[in-house]
Amino acid sequence: MSLRIHLPLVLILAVSSCRLWRQDPEPPVVHATDATEPDKVPAPSSGDTSAPDQKPLNPESPDTAQQTLLFDYLATRDKMDLTELRKRLHFRPISATTVISDFTKQAAPHPRILANRTDFDRLRTALEAQDPYVVASVEALRKKAENYLKAPILPYQLDAANLRLTPPHQTQDSIAVLSLLYQLTNNQAYATKVKDHLLNYAQFPDWNDAKHFLDTGIMSYTVALGYDWTFDQLTADERKLISTALMEKGLKRYLERSSQKAFWYQSKNNWNPICNGGISLAALAIMDTSAEAKQLGAEVLAKALAGIPPYIREFEPDGQTVEGMMYWEYGLSNFIRWMETLKRSLGTDYGYPDTPGLKAAGTFPLAVSGPVTGISLGDDAIKKSRSETNFWFSKRYNLPSLARHHRNAIQQNSSYTWMDLFFYDPKLLTAASPPAQAMPLDRYVRDLEYVSFRSSWNHDEALYIGVHGGDNKASHGHLDAGTFFVQGAGKVWAVGGLGGDNYTFPGYFRPKTLPDYMSPEKIVVQPGRFHMYRLRAEGKNVLVFNPDVRPDQNPVGAAEVERILTQPGDAMALLNLSQVYERDAQKVYRGVALRENRLIVVIQDEIKMKAPSTVWWSMHTMASAELLQNGRVAILKQGDKRLWMEIQAPAQASFTIQYATYLPGLSFPLSKNSPNVFQGETARKLTIQLKQVTEQRITVSMKLVDINQDSPALPDSIPLADWPKAFAQP
Repeated sequence: MSLRIHLPLVLILAVSSCRLWRQDPEPPVVHATDATEPDKVPAPSSGDTSAPDQKPLNPESPDTAQQTLLFDYLATRDKMDLTELRKRLHFRPISATTVISDFTKQAAPHPRILANRTDFDRLRTALEAQDPYVVASVEALRKKAENYLKAPILPYQLDAANLRLTPPHQTQDSIAVLSLLYQLTNNQAYATKVKDHLLNYAQFPDWNDAKHFLDTGIMSYTVALGYDWTFDQLTADERKLISTALMEKGLKRYLERSSQKAFWYQSKNNWNPICNGGISLAALAIMDTSAEAKQLGAEVLAKALAGIPPYIREFEPDGQTVEGMMYWEYGLSNFIRWMETLKRSLGTDYGYPDTPGLKAAGTFPLAVSGPVTGISLGDDAIKKSRSETNFWFSKRYNLPSLARHHRNAIQQNSSYTWMDLFFYDPKLLTAASPPAQAMPLDRYVRDLEYVSFRSSWNHDEALYIGVHGGDNKASHGHLDAGTFFVQGAGKVWAVGGLGGDNYTFPGYFRPKTLPDYMSPEKIVVQPGRFHMYRLRAEGKNVLVFNPDVRPDQNPVGAAEVERILTQPGDAMALLNLSQVYERDAQKVYRGVALRENRLIVVIQDEIKMKAPSTVWWSMHTMASAELLQNGRVAILKQGDKRLWMEIQAPAQASFTIQYATYLPGLSFPLSKNSPNVFQGETARKLTIQLKQVTEQRITVSMKLVDINQDSPALPDSIPLADWPKAFAQP
């Protein structure tokens, strides 16, 4: 079945101003330079996102002024396209000799890790002047610090899986917060607690470089920051003990481990900036302690900078990460600390952040957030609020509208963080935004293969549908190709992912789950990653065919967006899921849409099986549900809000309601699972079971309704091949 209908190129060019995504058909070749100030560029598709300053619109009226033209996107990119695009980014090698020269010229005193005296003076002045944001931030940090002061000094201890060294993970935030508050308030109690942690860590036998180098990176960064920010409170002997530990347990182990071609050294995921960046901060903290430290530190920095380009390139073209928002923030926060420390210690970041993808990354959180909350993909934790960016992006790339959006999100969620303080710029919040179109209602994030449609940006009760394709073998990936998310009327209705489970559970990171996807065997012999409910396809809002103990999607399969068509009243996307179901199906397509003036969500699947099969359709929710019309209709309820769900095809299908657990007949006695409870609510799922299926269309439509509303009018179920024609009608 072909779903491609080629429109004239002139039409595509004419409507490119809709800016469904950030389009760089000929992205520039980027050469790292010694410039300390980046080019000033407008946010990709950012517009003015300061929504609280705008008058809310009726949730039943789409923001047609924001998107007035027909847009038809025919997917033509493939893996080679992205690979070639990323190859165009070039970074000038930085030698150890250059690092030593720049360090000597800068002659930066302590503090110099992430922040210097000027940064702290600015924050102290703002605090004394009662700047509302700074005051609120410091007050929030003081409350956290009360608990941090009471926390015990931790012994050397590995986690339940005997893999991770747990103390650095537990104290990286507390050491940063306490050190910052010492700088801002001169309260000696904060510095004393930091010193106790640092002296304890300096005497650990190692920082777990042999088993889990991520721990070494985190420990090195944490100890370097605490050492640098409380430097004036340490005696000469204490400084020597801590700096020696940074060299022996950090720098030297890094040079040894990275020379063994460790997977993390040039990885594309969050391990890269955590390991390379953490060690770099340690190097810059102690390069003035001895000639040996200066030489080793310079070698570490040169090597670390040579290792980071693969991570930076992965943000092309839309600022995305395939790891989900938690790891987007985790990796980027370490990268940001590293780059800002280079500027303060060496006088330059060598232009490494000046790539189109990183400039786009500031708006990536907006692309994966609905009006109520962010989405959860893979091991990403289930969200409690909308995903946020941070002030660094708005300050680095001069994006006033992004700064205002982030300020509003912080105030709404009370999500004050210590890092945001350094990049908070009150002048940016009041600056005029560069001329730009408003935020598009519809977004497509390439590589992640995520598409979202919404009825409005201007109120929290807008209707929203998002769908994920992507690569099942992505870092921290689950079997979630095709999963969808629905929000509306201020509620989350369809939860596309229940988040990651406990990393210490048996088999969680086992490279291959046995029996594997294509195996003829169906007996569990060891615990595996895709035996765990939250990680399996049956734990997502996707199709499952002929369920048994094998992975229920192909763990090495991928799904791509083939078609997107949007206009003011309608939007649709078609995903090809055939590869992730190749064991059982000849072809599988999923279509998602916002129809009828963006008031109705449609989820439609079309499948052709290799043999008569059992098919399950699922949607997870925290809402209560009532079945009507012999199960063909489900009324989901949350407070006084109602969502009408109706099966339009096939005629004989009906919903069932069950708790979020394995499908009937499945059992994994060797595996462990956490309860699927979120904010006190046990997750449920609506399922449709069809038997002896050879070829089938499944259509489920949803509409928000009043409490006493009768059956709403819904668009007819038509073949996916006819969707483009129907959606292109004026």
